[in-house]
Amino acid sequence: MLKRFLPILLIISGLANTLAFAPYELWWIPFFTITALVLSLSKSSSPKQAAKYGFWYGIGWFGAGISWVHVAIADFGGLPLIASIFVMALLVLYLSLFPAFASWLTIRFKPTLGLWSLPLFWLVSEYLRGVLLTGFPWLSLGYSQTSSPLNSLAPVIGEFGLQAIILMVAVAAFYLLTSKKSAINIRIYSSAFVFLIIGFTFLVS
Repeated sequence: MLKRFLPILLIISGLANTLAFAPYELWWIPFFTITALVLSLSKSSSPKQAAKYGFWYGIGWFGAGISWVHVAIADFGGLPLIASIFVMALLVLYLSLFPAFASWLTIRFKPTLGLWSLPLFWLVSEYLRGVLLTGFPWLSLGYSQTSSPLNSLAPVIGEFGLQAIILMVAVAAFYLLTSKKSAINIRIYSSAFVFLIIGFTFLVS
């Protein structure tokens, strides 16, 4: 039953990401939206299905986040409104391929790396998004933390480091919330460790 609603949940999660940036600056939202993506990936039966989940997440994320593009094209580029919307839609579809790629890789290597591979593959896909075709690094999640207690870490670990923290917290939250109490394994220990480190960072910031 849940799988039927996952595409809608992921689109809404992606849409919510835009509230983490100025002028709203609800910096805590990505921690929940990425956790929703991790939950969806855990339900994936194949890398192809995981890619679809990542793609839907990207549609919501970029569909709302770069809606200004068609206005800029129409007002300053002189294109008709329909043409500018079409160009924006193509760009949204293109950008959505990157979270889809990270999701595909995560499930492809899940048997050996588990969902803990998502932070790594996410950063790889974000790097590619920032360099391919001159790069479109818009709405990178690390920039959503400029008003959070984590912003003091930005000079040390950079924007990519902040992204890594968001991803690791999301994966850790998933494992801690879904693992059985009797199942004591490395994933639970690593998840608890991540929360201890992040909690300490918040306290000293």
